Amino acid sequence: MFPTVETRWFGEGPVPRHVRAWFRSGDRRPEIQPARSDYYFRLPGNHALGIKMREGRIEIKQCTQVFGVTDFQASVIGVIEGWDKWSFDLEAADTYVTGVQAMPESWLGVVKERWLCKYTLEENNAILAIPVQTMAAFGCNLELTWVEVENLGETWWTLGLEAYGQGVDLYDLLRKVGGHVFARGDRLYLKLRDSYSYPQWLSGVWGRN
Repeated sequence: MFPTVETRWFGEGPVPRHVRAWFRSGDRRPEIQPARSDYYFRLPGNHALGIKMREGRIEIKQCTQVFGVTDFQASVIGVIEGWDKWSFDLEAADTYVTGVQAMPESWLGVVKERWLCKYTLEENNAILAIPVQTMAAFGCNLELTWVEVENLGETWWTLGLEAYGQGVDLYDLLRKVGGHVFARGDRLYLKLRDSYSYPQWLSGVWGRN
């Protein structure tokens, strides 16, 4: 089991130019991750559970706590939630993926292209940007992702923070990193109404199609 504390925002359409510019400003040196396709099991109306297949693994993610609304700054307001994640290897993964692609009524394919940054805390509680490949006991990922819903022709973007690790207050870690990255959020507007999880976003996508 892998616990995380997260906050996330969604927007429809391509990533706005000012969001891309903000993500590449300051101490951020985002690393572009290879494009991938995730397949989500359809759970309409469910905002607290996600089941997906990616890269030969099944991942199950469940919301365990809603910490509530946080103002990172006046123009950046989001909901912080706690999640538990389980991951299992799939044998004959290619066969499973082929089967899932043939069942769009049960599984929804989502293509993702991500920019990723990683932060951790130093001993004096200062926020430190570290390379994405660095193996840290705890940290917080900042990601900007372009997503395309297969077979539906919908394009979205999402910006999120995910704190992870053991032996640390993940809620406090996310608040500190969020305060750091959004401290100079000129022209960045992330509204509370757009702050929700992947399962809630997927539920909305299914509801419209």
